[in-house]
Amino acid sequence: MTDVALADFAAQFDTQSTTVLQGPVISVTRDVFDFYGQVVERQVVRHPGAVGVVALRGIGAATEILLVRQYRHPVGQFLWELPAGLCDVAGESAEQCAHRELLEETGHIANNLEHLVTAATSPGGSDEQITLFLAQDPRQHSQKIGTQEAEERHMLARWFPLTAALAAVQAGTVVNAIAQLGICLAALRVRQSGLE
Repeated sequence: MTDVALADFAAQFDTQSTTVLQGPVISVTRDVFDFYGQVVERQVVRHPGAVGVVALRGIGAATEILLVRQYRHPVGQFLWELPAGLCDVAGESAEQCAHRELLEETGHIANNLEHLVTAATSPGGSDEQITLFLAQDPRQHSQKIGTQEAEERHMLARWFPLTAALAAVQAGTVVNAIAQLGICLAALRVRQSGLE
């Protein structure tokens, strides 16, 4: 048995940070810090953060999940993902951002959102965190709202059986890590509700 708690915790080290690249969304810094007496250098991608929505409808074995398909240039693929987006509007809370992204990308509105989890997407090289929210039975409001540009102009939104989405994660045909996390959390939620 171990006496170490299974919980992450914050740590602060004396750090000198220099911006080496500034883009419209992200920046890259060169961080030099003293790590218990050893000088360490790291390049860190600085990110504004993001939200995602696990939108479900139906009960038990009939549960469906709403996914969007979007082209992702860094990997050269169209990926099935959760409705999601950047926290890039000043003064907007993560929950407000999630409501906005759900509407913009899928045309759906959720009566309320429940916080599911906040995840560090790639903590070895980026400070990006994404907060996932659960939306139960969102209703169709309209077509996508907002300005769809570039890759978003060809985005598709579709409902899939949750069982099929989970099988796609297990088969490796859905590779977006945030989608995988959301799908698995949704399947766990259905299982814990005893309604599968």
